[in-house]
Amino acid sequence: MHHEKRVVILIGILSGICISLGFIRPFDGVITLPELVLQLSGSRGELSMSCNLVELIGFMLRMMPNYIMILVFGNKLYGHFCTASIYVFSRCPNRMKWYGKEMLQLINLICIFELVFLSTTAIASVLRYQVIFSVGGFILLGCHALIFMLWNFTLVLLVNLLAINIGSSAAFTLVMVVQMICTAALSIINILTKMQIKQDIIDVFLWLNPVAHTVLGWHRSTLLEVELVNSRYSLNLVTSILIPALFCIVTVVMGGLLIQKKDLLAEDMEMETFDMKLIANNIHKKIKGKTILNDISLEMETGNIYGFWGRNGSGKTMLFRALSGLMKIDSGNIYWNDKELHKDFAVLPSQGIVLEHAGLYPNKTGVENLLYLAQLKGVIGKREVEEAIQRVGLDPADKRVFGKYSMGMKQRLVIAQAIMEKPDVIMLDEPTNGLDEAGIKEIRQLIEQEKERGALILLASHNQEDMKILADQVYKIADGRIERKGTEL
Repeated sequence: MHHEKRVVILIGILSGICISLGFIRPFDGVITLPELVLQLSGSRGELSMSCNLVELIGFMLRMMPNYIMILVFGNKLYGHFCTASIYVFSRCPNRMKWYGKEMLQLINLICIFELVFLSTTAIASVLRYQVIFSVGGFILLGCHALIFMLWNFTLVLLVNLLAINIGSSAAFTLVMVVQMICTAALSIINILTKMQIKQDIIDVFLWLNPVAHTVLGWHRSTLLEVELVNSRYSLNLVTSILIPALFCIVTVVMGGLLIQKKDLLAEDMEMETFDMKLIANNIHKKIKGKTILNDISLEMETGNIYGFWGRNGSGKTMLFRALSGLMKIDSGNIYWNDKELHKDFAVLPSQGIVLEHAGLYPNKTGVENLLYLAQLKGVIGKREVEEAIQRVGLDPADKRVFGKYSMGMKQRLVIAQAIMEKPDVIMLDEPTNGLDEAGIKEIRQLIEQEKERGALILLASHNQEDMKILADQVYKIADGRIERKGTEL
């Protein structure tokens, strides 16, 4: 979060300086604060927005800081959802709580950007010109800030939500293309005026174009002493605040529904810890018509290591997703301590998971990543987090972010997040991938220690040596079926 704030502040300062130098033009070296705000929002005198390409490009350049914010944070929530959802949602049985925290972080970043951007623009203008301040000017500046905060937040969130279904690049491109079309459509106003189209029709056209609401010079207002441009258009300033607020609310609600779409998590639950069994009865799962789990039945007890051996694509990872509650099955039943998954609880109440190709937040350090995950359940603190990091052979004081870790370090950290809360069930999918010989030996010892603690450990691997050394019982999987089980391969 600190890194993101630094990025936002830097973008805000650079954008404010560029906009002040490029677009704030006083008369005789003197400018009033209301006029400065009007020019900042796209007005220079009465903004005609003709079909002149230069005018359109100039307007889009004024909007460039907002485009940059959408680009930078347009995949923040999406990235968190995809990159670390396995480790977040296996701990947090309330997706809306997670979603709410992500919303607050986005709002915080958008507000910081807008405040830094406007402050820098004003300061840069004061250093160059004589700016006449007034109460009405500050009110108008506040209205401008509020409108852009709402629009920017809505668009950033919209890109994130669309990205969940169509990918981040396609989502950003779609939103930007729509914005460009709306901006270009503003040039039609002059054409409509020359055609002597009724003013009411022009006003409706403006009202329906979201970009038009950001141009303060096209509004009327009775806010104290504020004199807006002598405009023939009649957008209402209050309306232009309410409309983005409404869009914002609708987008947030739709986002909440989308985040909950898979219905993985329902409610928070606490359970006592004692000897328990994980049982699967005849579970089936198809994805896009292909059977990935076929009539699988298992019975496993705490204090044992169960190995699942098979080639890549045999169904090991999907089985772990189903047993943990991260993926719903089509038929069959899964029980944990005589309570049924997806009926009595949404995910196993005490579990740690390592799934192949699932990562952590790239811009957080190891400690920051694990502290974020730990606070979702609130059962451990910083001391336990640092102990888990040390157990896997990493240094809690390392200030490098996860994205700068080597493959082996990344693997060690995701194993640390799986064991740090001392869960009853630990599911490890290819835990020794990316580790050197010494690292493999250390992780095998750690797995044995967790078994001695009393955890139920599920170990998936295509490495036969892992099965021989660690597993008390081995299941051979092929094409989503259990082909054979025994004490050895």
